[in-house]
Formats: sequence, structure tokens, C-alpha cells
Amino acid sequence: MSKFEFFQIILVSLSLPVSFLFTKITIRIANRIGFVDNPNPIVENHKIPVAFGGGIAIGLTIIIFLIFLSFNYPQAFKFTLIILPVIVIGLMDDIFKFTPFVKLGLEAISVLPYIIFYINAPEAYLAIFLLFILITQNSWNMVDIMDGLVSGISFIIFLSVGIILLPFTELEFYSILSFAIALSSLGFRFLNKTPAKIFLGETGSLLLGTLFSFIIINVYQVDKITAYFLALLGSILFFDLFFLVIVRSRKGISIYKKSPDHFALRMLHNGYSVQTINRKVILVCAINSLIIIVSSIFLASFFVLLICLSLILLSASFAYVYFQSLSVKES
Repeated sequence: MSKFEFFQIILVSLSLPVSFLFTKITIRIANRIGFVDNPNPIVENHKIPVAFGGGIAIGLTIIIFLIFLSFNYPQAFKFTLIILPVIVIGLMDDIFKFTPFVKLGLEAISVLPYIIFYINAPEAYLAIFLLFILITQNSWNMVDIMDGLVSGISFIIFLSVGIILLPFTELEFYSILSFAIALSSLGFRFLNKTPAKIFLGETGSLLLGTLFSFIIINVYQVDKITAYFLALLGSILFFDLFFLVIVRSRKGISIYKKSPDHFALRMLHNGYSVQTINRKVILVCAINSLIIIVSSIFLASFFVLLICLSLILLSASFAYVYFQSLSVKES
């Protein structure tokens, strides 16, 4: 093992304790200045004010990681600059509570530096990439409805991304970055699991969703099949977004209107505990990720990709029927 490889391992490993430390500091500061999320009647277990801004802790950890990594990977510093607007917009949303359409517009603006300066592709592709980024951002945001859920899912997903990209020398930076994001999410989760001492907030969900989409788009420019496999890792998050779009549309309400229709809240309202929901969802995410890892690394082909996609769509169809059958406690 070279000194450089040893340095990378140490740097990635430190992401967990650094994230945990920043999260503890954020909790103390947030509670002191009143930066808290007040009880939400839609979520039964949210009964007291909880510190907000966990995404700040994860964001700071990733920025520090990228700064140190920039000594060996020049693109790391550039990557730092393009995620800063995303963090700023997320934090502003946590503070000022933007309306849905203002928020969506600012989300698009926050990723324009990446779209304009980081991607060399025809305009039609840029529009598709922007749409994918917005879908991914909002998928992460929608699932962030329960203690420990999105941080646990993020740990599994980014860990899987890192493993899948390990064999690609030209994608080494994104593999290392994914491992760091995974451990940063885990470090935060220790204080976010139920009963949560801190919530992720828009800062965190927006950042994690954006990072996932950025990595996939960059991989797409090198290896399209691998990028498609990576996108499948986000199946659970994409499912919740489209499930909400369908259910709320059928109810005749705005897709942005808060309602207890999230699959996790339906489980909560039907007798499952927060811990049980976390275990079941994270287990499904882990199984899905394991299948995709094996398929991508050892069986990578367009045919295998179609099989994986078909299985996911079939599972999503059964999941839709099941969650649609669960009763909903309207607020």
C-alpha cells in the first residue's frame, strides 16, 4: 500500500467521527439560537422541538474532505465550489421556508454552475440532466420524513456507489467521495436515529440528493451502463416521490402539500414503530443495493440492466398496491 492510498483510507475514515462531532456542535448551537423544527402533527412521534440543520454538519464534513483531497485530485476543489450554492440554498430554505415553486426555482439555480461549467454536452442533454437532478433532490427531500430513515438509506446507497466505482481508475475520485459521503451520513445518523436529537433539514436532503445525481452524471460521461446501474440504487427514494405524485394527484391536492401519504408514514399510522420501519426499509435498500452491486461488477450488460430494472418496476408495482391499501390518518 502506497502512502497516497494510506492517506486516502485515513481521510475517508475520518469522515465518520468528524461528521459526528460537527453534528453534536450543530445540535448545541441550533438549540441555543432556537433553530429548531417544531412538532409536526403529520408525524406522530414528533412531539417536541428538535434541532435543525444536520445537513450543515454533513456539508462541512464533505467540504473539508474535498479540500484535503484536492491536493491529489484537482477536480475536488472544483467540486467544492459547485456544491456550495446547493448548501446555501438548502440553508436559506430551512430558515425562510420558501414556497414550493420558489424552492424549485432556487434548486434549479443552485445547480446551474454545475450544469454550465462542469458538463460538456449538447443542450438537450443538459435539460435532461437538470430534470434528473431536480427529481433526485426532491426524492431525497420527500423521504426525509422520519428519524434516521434518509440518513440510513444514504449510507447504504453511497457505500454501494463507492464499491461499484472501485474497479474504474478514471472514476477513482467519485468512488472515494462516495465512501466519504456514506460515512458522513452514518456519523450524522448516530444522533438522528429515533428519538432524533437533530433533523437533516433541507440543507442535508438537498445536498445528498444533489451529490447522488452529480456523481451519476459524471459517471455517465465515462460509462453509461454503470451510470444506469447507479441510478437504480435510488429506487426507494424515487418510488416515494412518484408514489406521492400519484396519490396526491388522485386526491386532487398539490403534490407539494404536506400529507401523511408517504409510505413510511402509512406504515407508522398502521402500527409499525419507527425502529421497525427503519429496519425494514434499510434491509430492502441493502438487498436492492447488493443485487445491483453484483450485477454491475460481475454481470454488467444492457440485458442484465433491463432485468434489474424490470425486477425493480415489478417490486414497485406490488409496493404501490400494498401501501395504497394501508389506511391513512389525515391531519
